[in-house]
Amino acid sequence: MTTSTLAIGLVVSVLGTLTAGIAALLPSPQAHRISNTLLALSALIGALVGILVAIGSGTGESVILPDSLYALDGAAHTWPMFYGMIFGLDSFSAIFYTLVSVVTFFVAMYAIPYLEQHASTYNIKSVNALTALFVFGMQGVLLSTNIIGFMTFWEVMSMSSVFLVLAEGTVAARKAGFLYLIMTHLGAGAIMAGLFLLSGGALLSDFSIIAQITPGLPQLTVFIALGLILFGFGSKAGLVPFHVWLPEAYGEAPITATAIMSGAGISLAVYGFLRVLLFMVATLPMWFVLAVVAFGLVSAMVGVLYAVVERDLKRLLAYSSIENLGVIFTMIGVALLAGQEGSVDLTQAALYAALFLVTAHALFKSGLFLAAGIVIQNVHSRRLEAMGGLAKRMPQFSVAVCVLALTAAALPPFGPFVAEWIFLQSMVGSLSMATPMLKVALVVILAIMGFVAGLALFAMVKLYAISFLAKPRTEAAAAAVEPASNLLFPVAGLALGGVLLGVFAPVVLSHIGAVDLAAIDSQFEASITAGGGTLSPLGVF
Repeated sequence: MTTSTLAIGLVVSVLGTLTAGIAALLPSPQAHRISNTLLALSALIGALVGILVAIGSGTGESVILPDSLYALDGAAHTWPMFYGMIFGLDSFSAIFYTLVSVVTFFVAMYAIPYLEQHASTYNIKSVNALTALFVFGMQGVLLSTNIIGFMTFWEVMSMSSVFLVLAEGTVAARKAGFLYLIMTHLGAGAIMAGLFLLSGGALLSDFSIIAQITPGLPQLTVFIALGLILFGFGSKAGLVPFHVWLPEAYGEAPITATAIMSGAGISLAVYGFLRVLLFMVATLPMWFVLAVVAFGLVSAMVGVLYAVVERDLKRLLAYSSIENLGVIFTMIGVALLAGQEGSVDLTQAALYAALFLVTAHALFKSGLFLAAGIVIQNVHSRRLEAMGGLAKRMPQFSVAVCVLALTAAALPPFGPFVAEWIFLQSMVGSLSMATPMLKVALVVILAIMGFVAGLALFAMVKLYAISFLAKPRTEAAAAAVEPASNLLFPVAGLALGGVLLGVFAPVVLSHIGAVDLAAIDSQFEASITAGGGTLSPLGVF
């Protein structure tokens, strides 16, 4: 498939999202269904384009707008709009564009029946329009190739999500929205300042130009910029101690908005962070690398501890997201640390593991939030104590939720297990050849990761057991019924996505360039020998 064809698909995807937002405001009684149908279709097209670009589509080229469109007639053109800004999708941003599109597709399908049943709670027109604007902002962030474009769409994404948190209009929603507004603007300001310093003030410069500027900057300038970047993207990712907004915002936003925020929105923090570190900064100071590892580990521990004790379903899932993002940033930190210590294999393995876990997290976490919406709708409470016995009354739905919970617990053969196994295997395999400093760091990280993994499993078992097993604890739980197929389909689809991502992990890894990892994990036959013992993934079945 040619880049021109992919460019057309990309434009259709973005314009379709905008059209969905406009359609949401039409006076027609069918505006709600039209808007979400358009959003789902545009997301489906976006997912197809993203997959083709991510795997190379036979061309190995990036899709550059408007150049790829101009190539259709072979004539020379100028680009008068937006000060000549260029938009593009390379194999790296295509991974995130795909996961944003996939999550949006399922959420849009879910929103059609769900929001109709909550018309008395939300202004449906506003929620639909803001959701489309939120998705449009994420698309713009991923397509931007310079600072001004990146930050413009980052602000669109941030502000639309703030208003989604405020959608219910309660006192709790206003408090959560105000806190989110403060944190998102502090983070955006830090990112803007950091990129401004790294670019030498050239806000309209292409990202590739910034990579040429940074080596000549004063060391102190780079240090300050990296600190701002870590705070900015770390706060968006919900890293501790910048996480205070996340449980509040996720707890009060409409469930459709929360599913996109947790599955796709939070992933863009990882994208932005990696875009800066991998594509703009040539050399990273050791203090920054260790800080990334430390923030990741602390976030994973704090997030999972709060998830274990939390009794509110939506907040439990929010703390689980903090834990997951903590693990992802730990993987990124280990990759950077291994690079500093000359361990190339560990660097590559940890980065691929982080990208794989980001993708898996987008699927299972958005699925769990959509499932939470169905549960809360039936039992009229977010408290786990008000549930119980749902598996008997909602058998098909309970199977989908069980799969999602097992996926979140990183058990085989699901996607998160593959990501964490690659990470674990690469760390243990690097111990014998690592420098003394790297050995100490890896041992500490392995111990903490084991602790986090055990508690994450406990948190997901608690979530499922208390809400779906035993006997109903309230009359509402006893009266729960199987959700309609149009509500069940998105949850089941995302659950199936987590299974397929794990089962076909070798195919996915090989297509994104991790050929060696795909070969190692293709049959799950690899084992780790350490201290006289052998550990194999097959042993957990």
